[in-house]
Amino acid sequence: MIGMEDSDYKNMIEAALFMSSRALSSEELAKIIGLGAIGQVEDYVKELINKYKSSDTALEIINIGGKYMLTVKEQYASKVSSLASGPDISRGALRLLAYISKNNGILQSELVKAFGESTYDHVKELVEKEFVTQKKQGRSKKLFLTSKFAEYFSTQGPAGEEQRQQNANAAIQSNQSTKDVPADQADQ
Repeated sequence: MIGMEDSDYKNMIEAALFMSSRALSSEELAKIIGLGAIGQVEDYVKELINKYKSSDTALEIINIGGKYMLTVKEQYASKVSSLASGPDISRGALRLLAYISKNNGILQSELVKAFGESTYDHVKELVEKEFVTQKKQGRSKKLFLTSKFAEYFSTQGPAGEEQRQQNANAAIQSNQSTKDVPADQADQ
């Protein structure tokens, strides 16, 4: 894009982060704004991060696994989270997701024993929506959380572990119409 200034590139990066529902890599941002120099894009992102840190704003840009996301600062997120749309995940799958978040790397066969046969459908849903990945382990599969889970529930780093579990549990509680519904009956 001919004749663009630094401020134009930064504004386009900011707009892309605002519009995206997921974290974006430097490479993705470079492609979006039409700039081939990844290092320059990273410099612009760092400048934007510093701009948000030094400004009196409720927003911040966070780094999650080398990708960037524009989000609401934690002290404000709890007050406005009810305005955000909830995850498009069935209650049963959400219950399993909370359980997996507490037992990352659990065998699918253990989940079937604990939650019943509907576990297979719920795990399939979580894999399709990229909240978990599967790795073959003997006759079963191990289930692991993905970076999308961390992005979606706004968790990062070691301190995010407890927050991730709290966020997943809160999501379950808000999506449950009745308590103590078994996972196989949660979607009925």
